[in-house]
Amino acid sequence: MDEFGARPAPPSFGNDEPAVTILHISDMQFGKHHRFADPAGGFDTLLRRLCDDLDLLSRENGLKPDIVALTGDLTEWGMKQEFEQVAAFGEGLLVGSQLMWTPEADFSQNHSPPAG
Repeated sequence: MDEFGARPAPPSFGNDEPAVTILHISDMQFGKHHRFADPAGGFDTLLRRLCDDLDLLSRENGLKPDIVALTGDLTEWGMKQEFEQVAAFGEGLLVGSQLMWTPEADFSQNHSPPAG
């Protein structure tokens, strides 16, 4: 908000065409040695920080992601439990940031389980 309490206008190009805001999160590597694990065994530390930052960006700058891309090494070893942690993180991000889920693509990674 500016000094008068008004929200900033959403980003746009010179011809007033709205810009697309992308939140790109890469190489989270969920698993046993994940650096953002909280004492309860979850990953609320990373999720809470990210949601707090997104809320601040929205309030102070009028920015909200149009697209969220979770890429790179999502897991440490490609184990089912690690992918469940990724899914829980993604769901928490949607709820905490009030984004909508629209799955567009799913790409394997070097830590994905082998096909077949």
